[in-house]
Amino acid sequence: AIMTTNAVMKATTSDGVVPAMNFVATSRAVMKNTEMIAESIVDALKAVGADKVSVETRLAPPWSTDWIAEGAREKLRAYGIVPPQAALADGAQVVRFMSRHVACPRCASKRTTRLSEFGSTACKSLYRCEDCREPFEYFKPI
Repeated sequence: AIMTTNAVMKATTSDGVVPAMNFVATSRAVMKNTEMIAESIVDALKAVGADKVSVETRLAPPWSTDWIAEGAREKLRAYGIVPPQAALADGAQVVRFMSRHVACPRCASKRTTRLSEFGSTACKSLYRCEDCREPFEYFKPI
């Protein structure tokens, strides 16, 4: 799978000849540009030798942060962003009315404080660790 900031694409080969791309939009900005993104995918695959390319845009099921692989979660943590917590087994989310304490990605302390509901993007919150004093972002579950 190819992972980008705002889209998930899975490349498969059907019958060994035609690459098929399943494209799942992860934000409204991506949904608005699906035709341009599909053209870019076709151009990129043809540039590396594909004769025929099929691109399918899927809106269901909607993308979820549960799709983030464990390896990608570790990369987020190593970069200093706390990955989202997984949904419950049946897909439900727990509603919390108080501040969530998440472990610091640098020192693993749970003595953290949320500084802002929103970080660099709406899908992240800004936190600070009270032990190492480092700021970090928490990727909200979607």
